[in-house]
Amino acid sequence: MTGERAFKRFLAAGESENVEFKRCSNGVRDDTFETVCSFLNGAGGDIFLGVEDGGSVRGIARDSADKIVADIVRVAANPALFSPPVNLAPEVFRVGTRTLVRIRVSVGTPPHSYKGVAYRRVGDADVAM
Repeated sequence: MTGERAFKRFLAAGESENVEFKRCSNGVRDDTFETVCSFLNGAGGDIFLGVEDGGSVRGIARDSADKIVADIVRVAANPALFSPPVNLAPEVFRVGTRTLVRIRVSVGTPPHSYKGVAYRRVGDADVAM
């Protein structure tokens, strides 16, 4: 479970090779799954949904959190999208009045690909291999 204090340490450190912030205002987009793939092919990492690149905490709509989590789990486990498929367990948590989602990605056995493309992490960017 992510506590507010632990999250603030991630926030203070900013994006890096193993931390990514995604705004996620209208649901999960492909770039989130590209980051999952990059983390699987590298050292693993944490993705925080509801946070702008610069660290501004926007949050996601509380009533959307369960759907967002279900979408992440469904896409990651779909062998037509992820090769090999991945089991993820996103976590919904709150910081003040904001709802966020954390996706912890463990190191995978490379190469992993999303929609037929393998990604790797270079600094705070996902790069097609």
